[in-house]
Amino acid sequence: MDKNIVPSLSRSEEVSAFGDMDAVYIDNAVRALKKPGDVVIIEAQHRSLRDHYVKQVLSQLMAVADNVVVNRCKKDRDWMIAAINQAFVKNKVCKKTETSKAIAELWILDLSSSEDFGMLKLAQTLVSQFEEAGVGVLVSCSSSISSQPEFSRWSNRAEIPFWHFEVPDSSAIEAFLERETKSGAVNQARRLVDDLRLSRSEIEEEKLVEDLFALKTEHDENFGAHPLAEQRIKSDGVVVAIKGESPTKIAEPA
Repeated sequence: MDKNIVPSLSRSEEVSAFGDMDAVYIDNAVRALKKPGDVVIIEAQHRSLRDHYVKQVLSQLMAVADNVVVNRCKKDRDWMIAAINQAFVKNKVCKKTETSKAIAELWILDLSSSEDFGMLKLAQTLVSQFEEAGVGVLVSCSSSISSQPEFSRWSNRAEIPFWHFEVPDSSAIEAFLERETKSGAVNQARRLVDDLRLSRSEIEEEKLVEDLFALKTEHDENFGAHPLAEQRIKSDGVVVAIKGESPTKIAEPA
């Protein structure tokens, strides 16, 4: 987490989250997007959970800065360079750099592959070096990004705040549905929960397949290390293979 940010330990009741800790994380992520050049990263293994919390960050941010322009950031170098130039010109024309230090434009950067790490570093470099453009970045990523050793070194060196969201357990899900029912958003909440349960089921199936494959590989390796002797006997024109015995020459019938 960014050393310059004092985390809040209280949650906002307006945040739709799976538990108090997630709500606190959302509040702190919003507080971290306070000036141009700021980059905030939220990470969860499930895409639906990431999307939900991105919406929560935006909702809270818009409540205090409704003039922020939100753009989906493309994972393309040329697009990023063109977009930062356009934001720079637009911000200069509006003279926002002279009257306000608040973020004028927020990029939403969604990353799911380990190869996307380069795009993350480029986005951070552009918005931090050209703060006059008034751009901040909210990054949504999976563990394929955050689990890389280089990610930890880079985020610590650049002091990028980072929050990881765990997959909610059954009790957290039930409490979430109860809260959302009271707030009148139960249908959307149920769709999210269904997606999370489906994703969890798929992950468990993939894990089972991986375990079975690993078991089969181990069995095959053990079998290869201790091969059974195989004897081929020719009798009456038929080749017979006998496993487990040393080859023995059998005289053919006269």
